[in-house]
Amino acid sequence: MQRGMSAIVLLLILASVPLAFEKNGRGGPPTAPEGSAVIAGRVTVAGVPLSLVRRGRVTLESDVLAEPRIENTDTDGRYRFERLPAGTYHVRADKPGFVTLAYGARHAMDPGSPIELKTGQTATADIALTRGAAIEGRVVDEEGEPVANLIVSASRLGYGPYGRRPVAVRQDVTDDLGRFRVHSLPAGDYYVEAAPDPMRALTQREAPGPRPPGLARTYYPGTANAGEARQVTLAVGRDVSGVDFVIATVPLARVSGRILASSGNAATATMRMQALGAPPDEVRGSLLPSDNTFTFRAVPPGDYWLMASALPAAGADPEFAAMRLTVSGGADVTNLTLTTARGATIEGRIDIEGGAAGPPVSAVRVVATPAEFELPNPNPTGAPSVPRAPVAANGAFMFSSLFGPRIFRITGLPDGWALTNVWLGDRDIIDAATDFRVTAGAVPLRIVITGAAGRLSGTVRTARNRAAARVRVVVFPEDTHQWTTQSRFIATALTAPDGTFAFGSLLPGNYLVCALEYLDENAWTDPDVLRQLRAIASPLSIAKHDKQTVTLTLRELL
Repeated sequence: MQRGMSAIVLLLILASVPLAFEKNGRGGPPTAPEGSAVIAGRVTVAGVPLSLVRRGRVTLESDVLAEPRIENTDTDGRYRFERLPAGTYHVRADKPGFVTLAYGARHAMDPGSPIELKTGQTATADIALTRGAAIEGRVVDEEGEPVANLIVSASRLGYGPYGRRPVAVRQDVTDDLGRFRVHSLPAGDYYVEAAPDPMRALTQREAPGPRPPGLARTYYPGTANAGEARQVTLAVGRDVSGVDFVIATVPLARVSGRILASSGNAATATMRMQALGAPPDEVRGSLLPSDNTFTFRAVPPGDYWLMASALPAAGADPEFAAMRLTVSGGADVTNLTLTTARGATIEGRIDIEGGAAGPPVSAVRVVATPAEFELPNPNPTGAPSVPRAPVAANGAFMFSSLFGPRIFRITGLPDGWALTNVWLGDRDIIDAATDFRVTAGAVPLRIVITGAAGRLSGTVRTARNRAAARVRVVVFPEDTHQWTTQSRFIATALTAPDGTFAFGSLLPGNYLVCALEYLDENAWTDPDVLRQLRAIASPLSIAKHDKQTVTLTLRELL
């Protein structure tokens, strides 16, 4: 196993509560069903005839399995999974020194092709791995001394609700000479960043006296500003050495306080500290359940959200609190009190535009997406979750305790249906983040959907007029004001093995459409990327109830 992979780039806040595991009626883990199907194959090295990957690891995943199954390849590079129930499976292979690859994938970031397995069927899934590249270097402090036990990440840009940020692909830990080697990397451009192990903020004893500056997350060639980072370009199977840099230091502050429920009493609670405009959990802290006191011992300068979720009593609705906080110059912020309160109760309904008959609602959910921060789960053993409300047959739905800025969306609508309005009183908040807190009564919300959405289908061909399988098709609006993270006007899909694609619910409007071999996940939500796509995209106009078919040629970004 690669050193340092247990370290997490987005640093999780610790809660001093033991994990709980769901058990079945017999008191043990759920038992996987057995079947009669088989998936077998061979793992080889791409571009090298008869070169096998011996003792490689092959992982099999499926919703019909209680947990993933893992097999090692034999001396001939072969593997075999037996006694499988019917279902949909995903297979991937990995070995140190090689790039992890899924079955059917053409590159490392491709999720690959699912295998639909019937009872008694035997499927063959061969995978050809490519040799990985590596980045080698050394990290020292401002005095030229090596820094050990730093987590060094080879990162690529990720795209999400908080904008573009480096996301770790693989990691290593510096040794006593400050050296690192991040290996098994696919070809491409990477940012290299070094940061202290987040666990040290919780386990390292503090010396008396003034707190010395702490090590800051630093990007090659030696800057704490991600915008000034320099990329390292890797070719297939090639190593790049000499990636040496100095890690920066920043003043660190202590942030501490206490959580109280609305009753004024302590309650079972969880905490999170999140930098504004950044993903959650970049700062670690500790929480003492006995009196609900919290401490974040090593907080870099910046603007933060300090959040708490609490369960005041068994069976009670959860309560929440959120506070804006600025940390500067290493000055401690102490004796804070976060008093939680119930969120708003939302009693809503879904109406059909024009009073037409609506679609079946058994699979429809109303989603309240966080817009500025992600509250921790009030259950200390639970992961953060986005509230989703089921819809009754009469179109009614309810959120019992909604807190913080939210944008509402709908999932599960069939083709031809789309969201058009979200009315809060006489105000349409469909694309506006609206802050919900405790209210005296239920908040009425009216969501309008239409069955007049347009449909677009087609085929993507290569320059040689061949079907382009598993390539990315992006449809996006001409109007740049609609290029938002939660935009209802941006749609994307991967083509089928025969190069076909389909979009079943496009709102009327003027669009642009293009097809590319690959695009980073969620990159289509970034306005800068859409500006690049606009130069190679074709115009398209969608009307109500429209059904259009197009043929696209596979393009490359200019």
